Amino acid sequence: MKPQRINSLNAGLLILAAIIFDLLSIIPLINVITAFVAWLIFGVWFYLLGVGFMNPKRFATIAVSLIIGVIPVLSVLPELTVAIIAIIIMVKSEDKFGLKIPLSGKK
Repeated sequence: MKPQRINSLNAGLLILAAIIFDLLSIIPLINVITAFVAWLIFGVWFYLLGVGFMNPKRFATIAVSLIIGVIPVLSVLPELTVAIIAIIIMVKSEDKFGLKIPLSGKK
């Protein structure tokens, strides 16, 4: 069996860090800074875990999260936490089933 790239401990720490960044992004004007800093940190973290962002699904998830994160009214949403959870689920599914989830229903 192929080892998981994101184990339970790392998944929990990634989600905890995302929650902290989402709470910080509630503060006006800091939301823009926290969105970019968070994705820089998560980018390095995922890279160290062997998870790249050049995958279209993960890149799209990050892009949507960044856009929502820099819009003051929408930045109160937990977009970063949702994005991190989505990426963790994608990676765990790929590792467990050995498949790549397509962007659309096309094969």
